[in-house]
Amino acid sequence: MNPFLVASGLALRIDTGFPWTRAQITQGFGKRGAFIGLYETASFTRHQLAGGLSYRWLDKGWAIDTDLLVGATLQGGPNPQKGTSAETRIKIQKNKGRIQPWLNLGVRPTLLVNQFDIDASDGPRTEYSVDYKLSYSAGLGLDWRSPKGWGIGLGFDLPQIDTPSISIPGLHLSVSWGERVR
Repeated sequence: MNPFLVASGLALRIDTGFPWTRAQITQGFGKRGAFIGLYETASFTRHQLAGGLSYRWLDKGWAIDTDLLVGATLQGGPNPQKGTSAETRIKIQKNKGRIQPWLNLGVRPTLLVNQFDIDASDGPRTEYSVDYKLSYSAGLGLDWRSPKGWGIGLGFDLPQIDTPSISIPGLHLSVSWGERVR
């Protein structure tokens, strides 16, 4: 396999700011499909790792993509969580020109497994319970793209983690490379 053919559909995006930091790698296939690998962290306490598929529904002056991801959530701190998650995202972005505004919307259900270590009179035992959490994400931003495929951007994050709790909004700077950055 020619490595230049693989690299031609490859894209990388890194967002860093407060509280979210993300790294996403995308490998396009066909005219409209892509594989996605994603790592997100909130203040380096909540870690989310996911992989999945993306499909580009519209590819004109504006692009509309839908992503389906599966992965895991690991959270430390005062409210520890550990479980599997699935996420659906839709992204609308201008994909022509140097200035490219974008909007992201997503929903992520997470199935958590809770472990309880109990010291009972008949000896220690471990019990497990299953819990379900729902999180929403929204983002709005503006990217500047160079003719050589590099880009920088500024974005505003408005997540709602573990509904109905209110989450801290975030701001991030982005660096990206590739033709099909999403």
